[in-house]
Amino acid sequence: MNRDEIEQAALQMPFKTRADLARKLLESLEQPSEAELEEVWLEEVGNRIKRVELGHSKLTPFALALQKARVIARNN
Repeated sequence: MNRDEIEQAALQMPFKTRADLARKLLESLEQPSEAELEEVWLEEVGNRIKRVELGHSKLTPFALALQKARVIARNN
């Protein structure tokens, strides 16, 4: 079985079985090294920059984002 076939088979499993499998898979992951984390973050930063440049995402000024966060925090 290839990865796509495994994924499709797993998605057909009952909820409890999928949850157990997901838990086991997550437990099997090792803590990534600092270098691996940095590599993943640099890739994500590049993806976010591309989305902004292509117009798929827009930037929010920090002051506005902070104001919105404060409103949300007060309402919770």
